[in-house]
Amino acid sequence: MTLRGLAVGIARIGVTAAGVVAVLWSVQAARLSWRHLGLSSAALQLVDQQPFKAGQLEELEPRLDAVEAEATCAPAALHDVAVIRLRIAETAIVAGKRVEIDPALRRLDAVVRKSLQCSPMDSFLWLALYWEDLQINGVRRDSVAPLEMSYRLGPNEGWIAIGRSRYGLAAYDYVSSTTKEAILDEERLLLDAGFVTEVADNLTGSGWAIRDLILARLGTTNAENRELLARKLRRDGYDLSVPGVALGEARPWD
Repeated sequence: MTLRGLAVGIARIGVTAAGVVAVLWSVQAARLSWRHLGLSSAALQLVDQQPFKAGQLEELEPRLDAVEAEATCAPAALHDVAVIRLRIAETAIVAGKRVEIDPALRRLDAVVRKSLQCSPMDSFLWLALYWEDLQINGVRRDSVAPLEMSYRLGPNEGWIAIGRSRYGLAAYDYVSSTTKEAILDEERLLLDAGFVTEVADNLTGSGWAIRDLILARLGTTNAENRELLARKLRRDGYDLSVPGVALGEARPWD
């Protein structure tokens, strides 16, 4: 065989091999896409705080298992599985189903860690990792690293902030000065976005010990939202001064 003929033969082999690889990748992608079908919409519904009927998420278990078993890295699919696994674990904890809590937390931990290998910059996954430890050990100084990573990677992610803020406030004494600033800024961003009830709950709940710091940070937020917050706090029986808001005497409809 001539040198030219050898080169042509090698090129044909290369093209054929590339074609085989492409076909195999397409088959794998199609399988993963089918398994991911329905998981994405369920995860979005959970993010939007939409309710699910009892057992509805558990019906997705075969697809969750299939995505988790994939050897390939599928960041979007694994992220959605983590969102769903987190809700399943939350539901078991709220219902006090002790026999289900430990397995649910183990499954969540496994998928979160696998997903982080694919998407180490995903702030939700770091928050989920912190949340797992919180359920077992409570707030501890030596366990806040994942929480700090979540703030570092996604300081302005609204859908994460709504759930993360109360955990950040509860761990305020244990985090770095940089994360402390991010935690206070998160309350400002939430109020600016109109999450009045959430900020009020944070002020009177996990943020009570640092309420003065939170209130001081709210001074530059939307004026209407500040007034709504002040009225909400007064209705709930809290005498707190929201910056820039001077309420008159309480009226029955306030």
